[in-house]
Amino acid sequence: MPAPRLMLFDMDDVLCHYDWPGRVAALARLAGLAGDVHSDDVWDADLEDRADRGKIDAAQYLAKFGSRLGLSLSRAQWIENRRAAMMRWPDMLALALFGFSAHETLFTDDRAENVGGAIAAGLMGHVHAGPDTLRTWLAGLGLPIST
Repeated sequence: MPAPRLMLFDMDDVLCHYDWPGRVAALARLAGLAGDVHSDDVWDADLEDRADRGKIDAAQYLAKFGSRLGLSLSRAQWIENRRAAMMRWPDMLALALFGFSAHETLFTDDRAENVGGAIAAGLMGHVHAGPDTLRTWLAGLGLPIST
């Protein structure tokens, strides 16, 4: 396999730690929901999937998500909530490189099904298990990776 010239990284639990329970709790508070709130009370996996696939735009997503919580959710509220749930991992951010075409592009994600989709689209794929594993894998492709 040739060394990639472009690397695409998934955000959640690859480039950044994603505090899912904290985000769910913050959204529940924003909606005025009290007590123990389950993620299914806040999240709709089908809505997320449709948004990820570009089937609905940002305005539709916010409207549908907000209606699930019984509120009008602004883009600013959504972004602030999202930002608060993310903690950057400098070791992973340091590995981000830039390059170009599909066969020269590596996609890494912590979900095998997403990596499989990238491979089916002609990209190289790697299931993320941490910066050390990725660093070793990239070094095996002949990329000069600093530690």
